[in-house]
Amino acid sequence: MLIKKVVYKLEPYGHFVFKWNKPRTGSLKPHQLLVSELRMYHDSAMPMSKEQENAFVKEMKKFKTDVFTDGEKYYTLTNSGMTEIWHKRLSDYKTDEAYRAVVDDVEVFR
Repeated sequence: MLIKKVVYKLEPYGHFVFKWNKPRTGSLKPHQLLVSELRMYHDSAMPMSKEQENAFVKEMKKFKTDVFTDGEKYYTLTNSGMTEIWHKRLSDYKTDEAYRAVVDDVEVFR
């Protein structure tokens, strides 16, 4: 039996949260990503042990984000494990300083 292991060196990325549905009134806030608009690369999913998963969820809560990065790609936790994702807003966050400032100002969204 072969077991594939990957060591991720991930850092929290912005203060992004996922939403399952569009708001009935208005539009999504800058830090919200609609799940149906996410590009998920399920073939990249790496399973995690329960301890690893719990530690990762703790980090997500600590940094108030559902998205982590290795500096090049973006990842989140799914039922399949650590999964690579992509969304235009994630790229915009990296390149647009004004957008980054709005997303990082979490107090505005409370």
